[in-house]
Amino acid sequence: MTSQNDPEIRRVGFGALTARRLVLAQQFEIGLMYHEESSAYAVLDAPGKPTEYDFSDGARGAFFVAYLDGRPAGCGGIRTFSYDAPDTAEIKRMYTRPEARGYGIARAVVVALEDAARSFRYQSVRLETGLVQPAAIALYEKMNYRRTARYGKYAGDPLSRCYQKVL
Repeated sequence: MTSQNDPEIRRVGFGALTARRLVLAQQFEIGLMYHEESSAYAVLDAPGKPTEYDFSDGARGAFFVAYLDGRPAGCGGIRTFSYDAPDTAEIKRMYTRPEARGYGIARAVVVALEDAARSFRYQSVRLETGLVQPAAIALYEKMNYRRTARYGKYAGDPLSRCYQKVL
């Protein structure tokens, strides 16, 4: 893919067809990377049915889709990290389509997510990625995310790497 444009970032509902297709692709790719069954169908419940990821404004969350030359190229969302840490957002479902990598999609989505987090008055942002995702690790470290202790379901996962950034 060649591009003459910078990515365009649009805020969308998590249930939007474009968002759901990108998340399905993300979950499929993650499953292949880690040699496990994809949890895509658990994440992509029917629209309106609650999932563990609430990216709605009412939950101080947001979901974004990046477009490159008019085509969906990537996505990501933020939500409240936990009710025990209401001043912290968590980045989830970051993804860039393979053919769109190298065009600044992920960086643009992270910037949009950080801006949204600030608008919701979060003080920091956390995220989890994996050791088999060196490009993601490099991006987050370049964007001043600092390693932090593994948390939640990632606490005992040796392939997991968690980061936090104070906004």
